[in-house]
Amino acid sequence: MIIRDGTARDAIRTLKPDPAWLLLFKEPPDVKLEALVNTWLDQQGAPPLGDHIEEPSRLTQVREHNRKFFFDFVGRARPLLRAWCAKFQPDRHVASLIDADGEEDLRKRLDSIGVLDFRMLDDLSAVEWLQILNIWPVDMPHSLEPKDLGLSDEDVKDESVKAREAREERKREARMVAFNGKMLDPTEVDLFALSDELQQSLSVEVLGSSLGSSADLATVQRDDDPSKPPRKQNAGKKKGGRPRVPEEKTELIGRLGEMVVYRWLKRILGKQDIDSAWVSENGALITGRDGNDGLGYDFEVSYRNQIWQIEVKASVDDPQSFEIGETEVRAARLAARARSGIQYKIAYVSHVAEPAQTKIEMLPNPMTDEGAHVLELRGEGIRYGFERR
Repeated sequence: MIIRDGTARDAIRTLKPDPAWLLLFKEPPDVKLEALVNTWLDQQGAPPLGDHIEEPSRLTQVREHNRKFFFDFVGRARPLLRAWCAKFQPDRHVASLIDADGEEDLRKRLDSIGVLDFRMLDDLSAVEWLQILNIWPVDMPHSLEPKDLGLSDEDVKDESVKAREAREERKREARMVAFNGKMLDPTEVDLFALSDELQQSLSVEVLGSSLGSSADLATVQRDDDPSKPPRKQNAGKKKGGRPRVPEEKTELIGRLGEMVVYRWLKRILGKQDIDSAWVSENGALITGRDGNDGLGYDFEVSYRNQIWQIEVKASVDDPQSFEIGETEVRAARLAARARSGIQYKIAYVSHVAEPAQTKIEMLPNPMTDEGAHVLELRGEGIRYGFERR
């Protein structure tokens, strides 16, 4: 029997080298070490090195089988459940099994009561457990065979088509972006028309603001500042983390932000070629020029006898925070070097979905002393926050 826990910790102290080795060897040979360890293992009732290792425990085998079986079972059961419920209209709604969003919650529920631990499940036992938990409809036969369920192939096919259409509609709704009183689908939007609409809708105040006007930000209170109120642990975080935003939605919000800055720069730097200055891939979609998202900034213009590299951070509301990636950190650090001749700035665009309320604020390089005074590193990753005075 192999020793475990505290007994093992005590026993390991008895494994000591032969004192004679100090005189015999500069470095004990492997054969001597192996013989010593095997003798010690034998004394502890354990097999020698290289001996056959026991098969995984029954519990491990059962759990591994049931983990794989559960997802396979749900994938086969879901279309049949949809079709059966649509045809026979049971009183009980089985959303936790029909809806993909409820799949993980269902697995956790089964796991919490030990269903996945004691025996390898099959279709019949899985259905029985689901009915015990009031998840499987009472009048629905305990089977995944369409014939046993009173379903035709056409019943299952029709419901699968409806489910796929509903799933696509949910995805579409999730990626939609509210803009100027209407909803935009990122996969269908006309970027040129959107850019023109922005130009017409942005306020005179925004379009006329100076590039050199920095946002009026409060000084960050450091953790060692006695006047700083203690920050609550996990403050501002919702349980379970932030919901995942569809990539298409995030990309469109970013494009809107860059288009706002594009229109602004064309207005205030009329003598410069802002089409060429827009160096990101979003710019390429509008100007037709090659773009590169690996530079760490979206625009590069000349201002006050220096090169200004501008990274745009946009939001549909006003979180007063932004994230920067690896390439942006690299560009910001290079610009922060002494005598670099480069100003790296964050163009923070808030309320980008409501052009009449949109605001552009120029924030300092986070990698400079100036930035450290007003930008606070928040949470995991590289997320900076600020507060206005």
